[in-house]
Amino acid sequence: MKNPFFSIFVVVSILLSSVALAEGDGKAPVLYRPTFEVSDGVASAGTAFVIKHDKKYYAVSAQHLIGTAGGLKKDYLGKDMANVFKKVTYDPVYSGYKTLSSTSFVPIENAAPLSDKTTKHDIFISQVDTLDSTPLTLAENSPKVGDRVMLYAVVANSDEVMHSATVARVNEDEFAYIFDDKNINLRATSGAPVINSKYQVVGINLAGGETNDGKVVGWANPHISILKYLP
Repeated sequence: MKNPFFSIFVVVSILLSSVALAEGDGKAPVLYRPTFEVSDGVASAGTAFVIKHDKKYYAVSAQHLIGTAGGLKKDYLGKDMANVFKKVTYDPVYSGYKTLSSTSFVPIENAAPLSDKTTKHDIFISQVDTLDSTPLTLAENSPKVGDRVMLYAVVANSDEVMHSATVARVNEDEFAYIFDDKNINLRATSGAPVINSKYQVVGINLAGGETNDGKVVGWANPHISILKYLP
């Protein structure tokens, strides 16, 4: 599958700065399908993406994928990971990129599936040693209600990977946005990045639902959670 992000990324890189072009080898940011190996099985579900922090690369996804959502018999929490985690493999969704793997995860004791009270604990981070694409960057500021954002994800019912939405609610516990497309299918998009107009990550997409007027709302873990847990 060819990466449709590439032409957009080239334009954005030129408009921003030469620093962005120094990351990786100049290829576009890539989405990955994670496979988590734990002591009692393998969970394959959702999406992951890579960022760079303090000269290291980190793959980011959702903790709830390591459980029934990924085909396991139970949901694992962050406090369980030290005893059950073996390896995570990240397969690129686009052709021409390498599969990444990691046996080193970032310990997040309170990592857990999203709830009706908060999304900020639904996060999984692992370090990856090499990268043959350009990592995404984290936003400096949180979006505001009314701002435009995009879910960068492969969805079942569209050839597009940028799905526009408007921020409906945002704080340190939750981040919600209403999609322009009322028919968007969010299956397998848990762990995908939500980005702003500068193509910076502002959240980790986790779930979706329908509003009373028939629109689709998405919920994300705010990007400040990533900053909080990075080493």
